[in-house]
Amino acid sequence: MNRIFCLMAMLCLNLSIVSAQLKVSSIVFNAQTNNPLPQASIGSASGKARAITGVDGSFTISLNSLPDTLYISYTGFNKNFVIASYNGQII
Repeated sequence: MNRIFCLMAMLCLNLSIVSAQLKVSSIVFNAQTNNPLPQASIGSASGKARAITGVDGSFTISLNSLPDTLYISYTGFNKNFVIASYNGQII
């Protein structure tokens, strides 16, 4: 009986870890003018998570794990890829 309970407890723990999501927040701006880019599209390279920047260029996206590759897309600009990492910075 104890073995079955321990196994079920470990399975529940693993499911909660798998379902946990990490929130990443940042700001998208024009590197030449330092102006924020509103309505830019942000997404994970896997295509599972997406976000749109606000008027001030800020966004929050929920990711399953870090590091993760994000794309940034904005009309009139080339699509850019960046790596979101644990140290709190987007590279």
